[in-house]
Amino acid sequence: MKFTVSLKKNEQFRQVLKDGKFASSKLLTMFITQNNLPQNRLGISVSKKISNKAVVRNKIKRRIKEAYRLIEPSMPQYGYDIVVIPKADANKASFSEIAFAVKHLLKRQGFCK
Repeated sequence: MKFTVSLKKNEQFRQVLKDGKFASSKLLTMFITQNNLPQNRLGISVSKKISNKAVVRNKIKRRIKEAYRLIEPSMPQYGYDIVVIPKADANKASFSEIAFAVKHLLKRQGFCK
């Protein structure tokens, strides 16, 4: 994530979930709001409902981060906070399906071509 910083604090996540616009697909839910900073910040929240095993939750996080990293250079807009919450089906999805879902949701929000 060359241009992106991670959201780390609980209050940052809450602010995005409270004020952000959201879009949803079969695999992911995405919330986006402005942050008035020169870079985007990405946060990923994977619930224990998806899997009780940390290995599986981290695998999903890695796939989402990589999908976003590949799409990020084509995004003309910066200064947004993005929170991605995977759904239960993301556990069984391949990388290409997750990458398609991330790109599709960013397109729906008007962020990439």
